[in-house]
Amino acid sequence: MGIQPKETLIFIAYNGNEAPRVKVCREGWDANSRTVVDQLGSINLENLEEAGRVITLSLMIMGRENDY
Repeated sequence: MGIQPKETLIFIAYNGNEAPRVKVCREGWDANSRTVVDQLGSINLENLEEAGRVITLSLMIMGRENDY
Protein backbone atom coordinates (compact mmCIF):
# COMPACT_ATOMS: atom_id res chain seq x y z
CA MET A 1 0.00 0.00 0.00
CA GLY A 2 1.55 3.30 -1.11
CA ILE A 3 1.44 6.73 0.43
CA GLN A 4 -1.93 8.40 -0.04
CA PRO A 5 -1.73 11.92 -1.51
CA LYS A 6 -2.88 14.73 0.74
CA GLU A 7 -5.88 16.74 -0.36
CA THR A 8 -6.32 20.48 -0.63
CA LEU A 9 -9.32 21.44 1.47
CA ILE A 10 -11.42 24.57 1.12
CA PHE A 11 -13.86 25.91 3.69
CA ILE A 12 -16.35 28.69 2.95
CA ALA A 13 -18.20 30.46 5.77
CA TYR A 14 -21.07 32.72 4.82
CA ASN A 15 -23.83 34.03 7.05
CA GLY A 16 -25.61 36.25 4.50
CA ASN A 17 -24.62 39.55 6.09
CA GLU A 18 -21.02 39.89 5.03
CA ALA A 19 -18.52 38.71 2.45
CA PRO A 20 -17.76 34.98 2.54
CA ARG A 21 -14.63 33.90 4.40
CA VAL A 22 -12.53 31.32 2.57
CA LYS A 23 -9.89 29.10 4.15
CA VAL A 24 -7.64 26.88 2.02
CA CYS A 25 -5.37 24.31 3.66
CA ARG A 26 -3.72 20.97 2.98
CA GLU A 27 -4.74 17.83 4.80
CA GLY A 28 -2.28 17.37 7.66
CA TRP A 29 -1.31 21.06 7.77
CA ASP A 30 -1.42 21.05 11.55
CA ALA A 31 1.32 18.41 11.94
CA ASN A 32 4.13 21.00 11.69
CA SER A 33 2.21 24.22 12.21
CA ARG A 34 3.83 26.58 14.73
CA THR A 35 6.81 24.30 15.30
CA VAL A 36 10.52 24.82 14.54
CA VAL A 37 10.14 22.96 11.22
CA ASP A 38 7.37 25.35 10.10
CA GLN A 39 9.58 27.46 7.83
CA LEU A 40 9.21 29.22 4.50
CA GLY A 41 11.57 26.75 2.83
CA SER A 42 9.19 23.86 3.54
CA ILE A 43 6.53 25.22 1.15
CA ASN A 44 6.09 22.85 -1.79
CA LEU A 45 5.63 24.78 -5.05
CA GLU A 46 3.36 22.09 -6.53
CA ASN A 47 1.07 22.31 -3.49
CA LEU A 48 1.06 26.11 -3.75
CA GLU A 49 0.11 25.88 -7.43
CA GLU A 50 -2.70 23.44 -6.64
CA ALA A 51 -4.00 25.78 -3.92
CA GLY A 52 -4.04 28.59 -6.50
CA ARG A 53 -6.16 26.46 -8.82
CA VAL A 54 -8.54 25.62 -5.97
CA ILE A 55 -8.92 29.31 -5.09
CA THR A 56 -9.46 30.29 -8.74
CA LEU A 57 -12.14 27.65 -9.28
CA SER A 58 -13.84 28.56 -6.00
CA LEU A 59 -13.96 32.24 -6.91
CA MET A 60 -15.42 31.42 -10.33
CA ILE A 61 -18.15 29.31 -8.70
CA MET A 62 -18.87 31.94 -6.04
CA GLY A 63 -19.15 34.64 -8.70
CA ARG A 64 -21.60 32.57 -10.74
CA GLU A 65 -23.84 31.19 -8.01
CA ASN A 66 -26.46 33.18 -6.12
CA ASP A 67 -26.69 30.63 -3.29
CA TYR A 68 -23.67 28.68 -2.10
